[in-house]
Amino acid sequence: MDRSTLMLLSSVGFLTSLLLMTYVSVNGQNEFKEYRSEPIGIKLQIPLEWDIFGEYNTTEECFSEIMNECYVYFTNYNRFKNFLSDEDMDKYSFSIQKHGIMPSVTLKDMATAKYNHYKENTRGFNFTSDNKTTVQNNPAWQMVFTEDNPNTNIDIYDPSTYNIKSKTLEIYTKADNKTFYEISYKADEESYYSTYLPVIQNVIKTLEFIPDKPVEKNRPSFLD
Repeated sequence: MDRSTLMLLSSVGFLTSLLLMTYVSVNGQNEFKEYRSEPIGIKLQIPLEWDIFGEYNTTEECFSEIMNECYVYFTNYNRFKNFLSDEDMDKYSFSIQKHGIMPSVTLKDMATAKYNHYKENTRGFNFTSDNKTTVQNNPAWQMVFTEDNPNTNIDIYDPSTYNIKSKTLEIYTKADNKTFYEISYKADEESYYSTYLPVIQNVIKTLEFIPDKPVEKNRPSFLD
């Protein structure tokens, strides 16, 4: 039994979503695992050390008229494979959120709405750049910005110490010109952003949008 299989077995029972993950090797060197969620409608390869911090992909969350809670959120630390040093723990996060089918909303509309929201509601918001791009051959629009991040300061009770900025990359795309998705990479400190950006870019390259459908639930026949 190889090491990857042992790690998978050790995690069963703690996170049911890990049942959807398969460990793979790229060129015999780096280990990755596949994350797949049919309710969210995505499949991608993520680094082995990543952990699922939050996952909201029930039928109610992903197939209602308002899907603000249909997403998966990863951190760069895996509690089941503690080989990272303290310096490497929780320096960035990555998430994918499905917003649903909005035929009349364009990518420009989405980017504008997100920009205005952050500008009005985010402390220390500072727009850095934006540009058009693609995700799995789908048109996309990305925005980069910084904001105040008090979570990394020593004295959280003293607002004058809120001088550390986090840096975020958000990408808005429309899969098959129908379903809106928001892809987000957040570095807890601005200085981490460039260091881990290549990891995020490689993960995004593996992202595939798959047909989304609710999870099938077994129902006792005697209830029919």
